[in-house]
Amino acid sequence: MHLQPYAFHRDWLNFVALDHLPALCAAVGTGPAITTLDKPLWWPREEPGRVLVLQATPDARHCLFIDRASGFWAVPVLSLRGLDLLDLVSARLRLSTTKAAWRLAKICKLRSPMP
Repeated sequence: MHLQPYAFHRDWLNFVALDHLPALCAAVGTGPAITTLDKPLWWPREEPGRVLVLQATPDARHCLFIDRASGFWAVPVLSLRGLDLLDLVSARLRLSTTKAAWRLAKICKLRSPMP
């Protein structure tokens, strides 16, 4: 089987995935959304904005915070964080970055990679 020489561009895929957060959260097995908040003081990004707060897993007592503008995410209790939603899929589903990109594209219903 011959692999195509295309790959998903990380920033573009993250931008598209931000529009599909409910499907993404269901696919990676997070718990329900709790609320949205202004960015907490410990948040590493300085630009103002809001974060989505979810249960990290359906039965967890700790929360997953996702930046609605950049896709940066963090689980402060477990000291986990990532730069974008691709890191979240990779960490939660234990996939390589390449496989996580293809899985994220499938979640977002993308048919082919951006050349």
